[in-house]
Amino acid sequence: MTSLLELDTLSIKKILKDLLRHDVEIAVTPHFAPHPGTLRGLVTNDNRLTDVIGGDLAFAHHVGAALAMIPAGIVREAGTEPNESWLEAYGEVANVLSRVVNEASRTRRRIDPGLEHQFDDLSAIVSSGSAATYSLNLDGYGDGLLGFWRTD
Repeated sequence: MTSLLELDTLSIKKILKDLLRHDVEIAVTPHFAPHPGTLRGLVTNDNRLTDVIGGDLAFAHHVGAALAMIPAGIVREAGTEPNESWLEAYGEVANVLSRVVNEASRTRRRIDPGLEHQFDDLSAIVSSGSAATYSLNLDGYGDGLLGFWRTD
C-alpha cells in the first residue's frame, strides 16, 4: 500500500481543476488541525473507518462555493462563520477527492455514506494517524488547507 505521504499532488490538482473549473496551485504543508465541519470519514466496503479527509474552513468555503458557482467576492465578504451550503458542497468535493486515496490503496474506500462515524473517531485518526497535508490556492478564491489522514 502506498503511504499517504506519497499521494500524487498532480492528481489532486487535476481533480480539483476539472471539477471546479479554476486553476489550482498545491504544495505540501506541515500538519494542521482541520475544521470539525470538514471532516469526512472514508470507509471500506465493510464500513471500517480507515481514512479522514478534512480542511480548514477557508478551503471548504472556497471549493464549496466554487462548485456551487458562487462568485469569489461573495466568499471573501462572508466572514469566518461556517456556511452550511458551502460545507454541503464541500462534502461533494471531498467525495470526489476520495479517488486520490483509492489510487494509493489496494482496498477500495468511499466517503462514509451516512456520516455514521462519530466526530471523536475521526478526530482520533487526525490526531494519531499518518498524514498528507497541503496548502492550496484556488484561483480567484484564495488559500486554504487540505489534509488526508490514515489509521496507522
